[in-house]
Amino acid sequence: VKDGTVTLNVRTKKSTSASILAQVGDNEKYEAKAVGEKWIKIKVSGKGTGYVSSDYVNLVTRMKKATPNVTKKSSVGRSSPTGNA
Repeated sequence: VKDGTVTLNVRTKKSTSASILAQVGDNEKYEAKAVGEKWIKIKVSGKGTGYVSSDYVNLVTRMKKATPNVTKKSSVGRSSPTGNA
């Protein structure tokens, strides 16, 4: 929620006329479940998922730490020929 926004309505649908599911406060942080041009779907603990207007939200992208994908090399030995030469 952007600074200066006292409370932001979380709606049941992507519409300002939809029912209010919850209200979230200034500087609270929520995980975006889906991001659209005008609406962002968030999960509110104890209330479920709803939509907030993107006009009042700062999106922050968090990246997971990369882990190397190491493949163990196996050595292939060559056996000596058997039998009579």
